[in-house]
Amino acid sequence: FLTLTFKPQASNYIAGSSNYIPDAWVGQSDSQLQQNIYNSTYSMLNELGQAGQLPAFVSIGNEINGLFMEDPTQPVQYDAQRMTDMMNAGFDAVRDIAALYNTDIHAAAHIFGPDNIDWWLNTAGWTGLNDFDTVALSYYPDWHSFNDFNDFNELAEWTMDNHGKNVFLLETAQPWSSGFGDNRNNVYNYNPDPGQPLTPAVQRQFLADIAEDLISGGGLGVITWGTEWVSSDGVLAYADEYGPASSWENNAY
Repeated sequence: FLTLTFKPQASNYIAGSSNYIPDAWVGQSDSQLQQNIYNSTYSMLNELGQAGQLPAFVSIGNEINGLFMEDPTQPVQYDAQRMTDMMNAGFDAVRDIAALYNTDIHAAAHIFGPDNIDWWLNTAGWTGLNDFDTVALSYYPDWHSFNDFNDFNELAEWTMDNHGKNVFLLETAQPWSSGFGDNRNNVYNYNPDPGQPLTPAVQRQFLADIAEDLISGGGLGVITWGTEWVSSDGVLAYADEYGPASSWENNAY
């Protein structure tokens, strides 16, 4: 599963920063930005194709229901049609590469929160964002809800039945500890059973349960996020606004 982002050089892992226009593209027209997205996506995938390493899934952008390809020098104004036009340029490149190499590549749109899937897919429909087959979700139960859905089984079935899209849980995590071993506080400490301590067994069971739940409804799979982000005093494992060390070590493996 490959996520392609087009971000400013000085950007980091702060939420949303990967969805601003790259420095070299600021000031260009929307049509030129679309051409840049197409060219960059095509070029990167073609390089992988020549190496025999084409991915099975390609997501254009990361958590794009907040914003996508916004100008960092201007106030953010969510424009669904503009987002669709930008993403379609990337999807066109994915389809062209798949045809060039005579292979199947799933085109994915990555959004955050199961509670956003209904309105976002409806919006994608009327704006013409149709040339993708997979909805990739971020789900952190301390931050997101299901709204009208009871679980991933129901959500995955509904998404296929009503929109013809697969569901892939692209980002999730579960802590195995409430402690930390470096000089950074951890930012995500969800406990599915607050009456019990967090342990590796709790982490394993939670992830297994949601994977089984999703797949039973026809979903495609689960990828956990930040599992290598271990305690790391003085090491800038991921660049974020808080500096070195890990704020996610309790969700690592």
